[in-house]
Amino acid sequence: ISVYNIKSSRLNKKKKFRTPPFCNGRFFFWQKEWEATTPDSFSVTFSACGTSIHVGLSTLTTQARLSTSGSFNCSYDYAIRLNTQPTTNPSIPPIVIEKYTAGVAAGSGEATPVITQLPVKLISGLPEVIIGTYKDYWVTYNAGLIEVGLGKVPGNQIIAVAFDQDAPSGVCTFCFSSEM
Repeated sequence: ISVYNIKSSRLNKKKKFRTPPFCNGRFFFWQKEWEATTPDSFSVTFSACGTSIHVGLSTLTTQARLSTSGSFNCSYDYAIRLNTQPTTNPSIPPIVIEKYTAGVAAGSGEATPVITQLPVKLISGLPEVIIGTYKDYWVTYNAGLIEVGLGKVPGNQIIAVAFDQDAPSGVCTFCFSSEM
C-alpha cells in the first residue's frame, strides 16, 4: 500500500495530508483505503515531509471506528515517530515506537491509555531532511515486528527495528501525521 504527500496542515483533494497546527502533530487521520487486506502482516510506503513524522497502527477497522457510540474512535495500538531534524538533546531519539494499551487511571477509575516505549534497535540514522521537501519512507508490520526504512522498497535501507512480544492480534489499519 502506498500513500504520498503527507504534510502538516489540512487535508486537501490532492491527497496531501496535513495536521491542524493546534494538534501539534498528534492528530491521526484514518481512511478506508489505509486498511491492510492481510492483518498482522503488511508494508506501507509513503512520502512525507516535516520535522517529526508519525505513523499510527491499529487493530480497529475503519468500520469499527465509525460504529463507536456515534463518534469517530481515534485510538491506536502503536505510534511510530521519526524525528527528522538533528538535535543536541540526547533525550530526543531519532525514532520512537510507542505501544498504547487500555488502562485505568489510579484513583479516578477512568479509562486511560497506558503508553509503553518499545526498545528500538537503530540500524542506521535518519538523514537530515530539508524542511518542506518530501522523503520516501516505509513501515513493515509482521505480528509484532516493526521495521522502518527509507526509500520505496520495504526491506531495503532499514533504519530501525522493534519487536513487541505481546503484540495485539489483528493490526490492520494505519494513519499518518507530521509536524512542520
